[in-house]
Amino acid sequence: MVPLFTRIKRDEVLDQFVRGQIYGYIRANPGDIYSSIRDNLGLKNGVTTYHLDVLAREEYVYSEIDGTHRRFYPTGWEEEKRPYLSKLQQSIVDFLTSRGVASQSEVAERLEVSRQLAAYHLGALERLGTVDSRYWGRFKQYYIQEKDVISVID
Repeated sequence: MVPLFTRIKRDEVLDQFVRGQIYGYIRANPGDIYSSIRDNLGLKNGVTTYHLDVLAREEYVYSEIDGTHRRFYPTGWEEEKRPYLSKLQQSIVDFLTSRGVASQSEVAERLEVSRQLAAYHLGALERLGTVDSRYWGRFKQYYIQEKDVISVID
């Protein structure tokens, strides 16, 4: 009698080339989404799903739901976890850093996106604590959240 199924031993999980490739990609790009992992590695849906499931089951990676996306992180990354910013959110942060203060309309115009999309991402950045806002007159202005600076006196 030959068994039809054998469980992969934990120390052999990364010996499979594609699985090791996926794990390496997630370690280099924590917080990336399924379709990006699949496309950047040139894999098919079934292959990507299977290997991500094995990596999750053996606790090499974990995933979190973020809106409509599932983001993948290497296990142990939560200790050094930083909020993942999309390219648009990073562009907003860069723009506000260089500009200082800007309205939603100015952000949308500069980044060539709709005001609604700019408002959504500015709100997400506010919830993360990266961006803060204040009303000046009727208009809401956004700026980069100042972090507390601790100075050491000798």
